[in-house]
Amino acid sequence: MLQGQGYQVFEASDGMQALQVLSEKPINLAIVDLFLPGRDGIEVAEKIEKQSPSTKILLLTAYGEHPRAKEAEKIFQENFLEKTALEQTLLKKVQEILLTH
Repeated sequence: MLQGQGYQVFEASDGMQALQVLSEKPINLAIVDLFLPGRDGIEVAEKIEKQSPSTKILLLTAYGEHPRAKEAEKIFQENFLEKTALEQTLLKKVQEILLTH
């Protein structure tokens, strides 16, 4: 979806791979799932912030009612989305984050 809008996208299957990609390429925005294999998305987001302070983060989850999701929503506020959001909502949020932060 994002590639179709002209964004360059790098994928990672887990948090460790995401951090590896980040060490090799400049990334403007990391879209991180809250429940990643092997690692918590909040933990990965904190490592991204330390490793690359200029990289913005958008945290996603499919489990909006989970207690950890509620905690993530408080931490990331407007940079937190439930995956049930429509594609246009995600695209709008990506554009907003990259243009205003």
